[in-house]
Amino acid sequence: MNGANEWPHAPVHRREPAGDSTDRDGTDGNVAERDGSGDVVDGDAGYGSGGAGPERTFAALPVAGGRGFAQTWWGQAWLKALEDTALDGAQLKLGRRHARAGAVGAVSVRPGRITAVVQDRDHTRHRSDVLLQQLSGTDWDRLLDVIADRAGYLAALLDRDMPPVLVEDAAAAGVELLPGIGDLEPECACEAWDHCAHSAALCYQVARLLDQDPLVLLLLRGRGETELLDELQRRSAARAEAVAGPADAAGGDPAGVLAAEAYAARDALADEAQHVKNPFSATARALRTLPAKARVALTGTPVENNLSELWAILDWTTPGLLGSLGRFRQRHAQWIEGDAAGTPEAAAAADRLARLVRPFLFRRRKSDPGIAPELPPKTETDRAVALTAEQAALYEAVVREGLGEIAGTDGLARRGLVVKLLTALKQVCNHPAHYLKEPPGAPDAGAARFAGRSGKTELLDELLDTILAEGAGVLVFTQYVGMARLLAAHLAARGVPAQLLHGGTPVAQREEMVRRFQDGAVPVFLLSLKAAGTGLNLTRAAHVVHFDRWWNPAVEAQATDRAYRIGQTQPVQVHRMVTEGTVEDRIAALLARKQRLADAVLGSGEAALTELTDAELADLVALRGNQR
Repeated sequence: MNGANEWPHAPVHRREPAGDSTDRDGTDGNVAERDGSGDVVDGDAGYGSGGAGPERTFAALPVAGGRGFAQTWWGQAWLKALEDTALDGAQLKLGRRHARAGAVGAVSVRPGRITAVVQDRDHTRHRSDVLLQQLSGTDWDRLLDVIADRAGYLAALLDRDMPPVLVEDAAAAGVELLPGIGDLEPECACEAWDHCAHSAALCYQVARLLDQDPLVLLLLRGRGETELLDELQRRSAARAEAVAGPADAAGGDPAGVLAAEAYAARDALADEAQHVKNPFSATARALRTLPAKARVALTGTPVENNLSELWAILDWTTPGLLGSLGRFRQRHAQWIEGDAAGTPEAAAAADRLARLVRPFLFRRRKSDPGIAPELPPKTETDRAVALTAEQAALYEAVVREGLGEIAGTDGLARRGLVVKLLTALKQVCNHPAHYLKEPPGAPDAGAARFAGRSGKTELLDELLDTILAEGAGVLVFTQYVGMARLLAAHLAARGVPAQLLHGGTPVAQREEMVRRFQDGAVPVFLLSLKAAGTGLNLTRAAHVVHFDRWWNPAVEAQATDRAYRIGQTQPVQVHRMVTEGTVEDRIAALLARKQRLADAVLGSGEAALTELTDAELADLVALRGNQR
């Protein structure tokens, strides 16, 4: 476009820190802007007026180009309400043009009202509002009960997401979460009586905001993120308290011994405290009912995926130190983990949090002076391998089909397809038989042929030949039980003594397998990463092989520590297999970033990958010419 047809872009405002805020002047928060005539356009009182309250301001979004306005389920539901309400289709069409051309300025969202200034082609500016009825107190009680009763909803909200099925569960409780026909009420300085181009443009822009953060809808319905999480925390604690001392049916004394009786004069120590990283889980709620005089949490992984996990542990050991979960995420986590990550502001937030928690953390590493001086050195090596021709052909076919399935999907369906794609690619990188679900020890799968189909299996055979010639023991970790079974059959065909431990192994058999390995009866121990990553002492191993990579560095480190622990007398070599030019290369980079997050604060997967755009996902999984 050029000349008179060029659209003037609305001013770009600096985005406020993520989370809720209040209006600086303590008034109703109405935005005052000047229209083209120079007059001040002020807002009338409406659903969103009535004193200071939570408010979020979003910077003007970039020009939409040829993309659709709603990519997710929530954005599409919002637009359906708009298009079912508006009487004039021509105004909607013009509103789409306004929004697509970047004519909508910064958008203010607060309970019951969204506001922005929209510019016409002639540079006239109109303050436009769209009102949505807030939920009543009774409705909020019902909705919060629905959310508090489902751990999946709580976990999703912590990740700034809302499962679409929440709408159905809320409706079953009598709460209509989404706007319906006639619920989006327009107010515009142009004085149109129905949705005009300006209010329509604002609604189309809000659909894009909902694509980014569906919690915007809950703010419109009356609750900001901080208030919401604090109330859910309170309800979760109340539920735990109610469950703590159930009385028998006859109304007599509570069954068993009261926690207050059992622990009032004692200290409480929670081992493997990472299991309470979800503060709304039943385990975390039960732990909070113990009225111990002192509390100590032991964990090797205080931060695995996000900083809310650190909050959950410290909120039990030192209640109040980090404030409510909502305030903690607003003040610390969203700066460190969010879009600002890597900026000076994020570094300052990480340093501020580190100084706050440092007096309450007693962090020790085996490498610290004086902690375990008798421990021998540990060497970690990334072992790069190439795909075989069969693997490369499978990899490219899976990428092509997977991206085709993902294109055009959104929400939970898209996330599921992304995880499916990543899992399939990791299985291809392991071995074609793993992806193709071939049974272990198939008749035509001789040892040499099986190894020759996978670069990883060939490297494993070479490593084992060297390790066994030294008379050493080795742990081989994989996250897939199916792959472990394939390896067990392959090693048996080669005559290599090995044993396999996974989540279905009985406790007595586990103990016997550990004893046999420690006694030297079996030199190769195949282990499921999640089932055997903690709680085992396997110091006979001088080598640890990670056949595939987990999404979290802390989980891998704990698995390695089955061998590298107090009592180890041999140098330990850690071999991490990475298939060159594949998704495994980029997973390695993700693990390095998570490790830096933990180190920055304590000095944290797969969920992050599901949020990539189609272009970013294609770049992540693209095969970069490395086949043999």
